[in-house]
Amino acid sequence: IMASWSNNLLIDGNSILNVSPAASSGAGIFLDNSSGSVIRNNTINGVLGYCTTCYNVYGIGLSTAVVNTIISNNRINRIHYTAGGKWWAYGIDVTTSSNNANILISNNMVSNVAHDYGMNTTWSTYGIRITSTGNVRVYHNSVFLRGSYFVPSSGAGQSAALLVNTSTANIDVRNNVFANRMYGASGSKSYALYVATNPSTIPLSALDYNNYDVSGTSQGVLA
Repeated sequence: IMASWSNNLLIDGNSILNVSPAASSGAGIFLDNSSGSVIRNNTINGVLGYCTTCYNVYGIGLSTAVVNTIISNNRINRIHYTAGGKWWAYGIDVTTSSNNANILISNNMVSNVAHDYGMNTTWSTYGIRITSTGNVRVYHNSVFLRGSYFVPSSGAGQSAALLVNTSTANIDVRNNVFANRMYGASGSKSYALYVATNPSTIPLSALDYNNYDVSGTSQGVLA
């Protein structure tokens, strides 16, 4: 489901299964240039990127100029990029380029997200990723990453249940479960929460009552 330049959308109760893009990025639900949308009660099971030029895969993606939007009570599972092209896989991605986006992410379940390899804040595996966006509330979500990266011969991978990336502000994170038990080649890293900003500009307005779990083999493990 893709919507652009559309306001006050209700995307409710859909089952989106086994999306497999042949020559483009892939997403279960993707919005840009929209306001007032509600994305709720959807099941997204399988967004699968197999070709080296297919770029990224998302469960739910909010892109440029999406504001005043709710993502709630969705189940997102099996978001995989496996082709060896060093692209990425995100369960929920919020990249709106708005300083006051007013986004609520609540009561979602995200699991089984994985890319092939790569270790930065773009080319990696993230259950929920927030970047270039301000005023986002993340409440009562459960994110569980596990298993191995789809590593070809190219090296280590990086993952986080929640990534709060650069150019973010007023990110309110409460009452979530962030679990990450991914493993990979030597040098791979697994985070429950990864805040990838300058320490002098911490973007979190609240970080309360969350549960964190990390584990791994032959890698750095950071929470």
